[in-house]
Amino acid sequence: MEPFSVNPKDAVDVNHAVNRLAAHAGLRGLRFIVGIGHLAPKQGGLIELQTDQEEVYIEVATAAGAFGPSLLAVLAHEISHKVLFDRRIRQDDNDPLRYEILTDVTAVYLGFGKLLLNGYEYQTTRHDFAAGAIEKRRLRFGYVTIDEVAFIHAMASRMREVPASDWLRGLSPFARRAMNRVVADEAVRQHLDTAPTLVPQRTYHRPPSPPRAAHQTAPRAASRQPVSGMAGSAGAGPGRPKTSSQGMSPEVRRLRDRLLVLVYGDERLATRLVAFERSRQDTLVASYEAAIARLIRDRS
Repeated sequence: MEPFSVNPKDAVDVNHAVNRLAAHAGLRGLRFIVGIGHLAPKQGGLIELQTDQEEVYIEVATAAGAFGPSLLAVLAHEISHKVLFDRRIRQDDNDPLRYEILTDVTAVYLGFGKLLLNGYEYQTTRHDFAAGAIEKRRLRFGYVTIDEVAFIHAMASRMREVPASDWLRGLSPFARRAMNRVVADEAVRQHLDTAPTLVPQRTYHRPPSPPRAAHQTAPRAASRQPVSGMAGSAGAGPGRPKTSSQGMSPEVRRLRDRLLVLVYGDERLATRLVAFERSRQDTLVASYEAAIARLIRDRS
């Protein structure tokens, strides 16, 4: 996929961008909801992973969501999590770091290599003419360095017989320098020269859901363990709120009514937002309060 621009402050533009990435990865038919807010330190994004879900909630850290390239890189990583989850690839991996690195490799394999190169690690420059100073700041997200992304991108391109002249098209100057630095290494060139050839794959189809007995229901929750860094998984396990107000305390009912107003009466969306918060909050009241606060903060 060639890089494209996105305005992080335009919700419609962000929605178009995430669905464009999802369609490229074969995740058509799903509704992606993107929120930008505060996450744990060194955490760029979170995604809600469930079986048979029709809506997928992705949260991007404020720092990563402030710039278009980093926002696209985070979304590409999170969508790759969904691809691995749907295909049940290494879901039992007990090493979160290894699984996150696998997700980065998957993102490049799916065709998001240039997006990661432009957004995973980049340098910003600010000129203070009054003080006569130049401030340079390097931002980095993800689990691999930009040189490692460049190597994986070069290998995937060579294996798919993408012309070398296309490897650098659309890259930022910072990413372009990384690519040139990596492919100039003699050891890297030996790997590229001996890389096997893969059949070019334009689209990636989502696998069908496994057959279920009529009396069974699919498991609803994905792994709920927190994963620091670029992405984590948050499911809506046993604490998933009820769609009906029956059995709710007055406080929960009041918060639920307020949340429904904020989402224009969309009960399914309200339920998913609270379920997403439930994995990190101790009580249902706190989950509703967090979901409301997040919506208000994102819209402001």
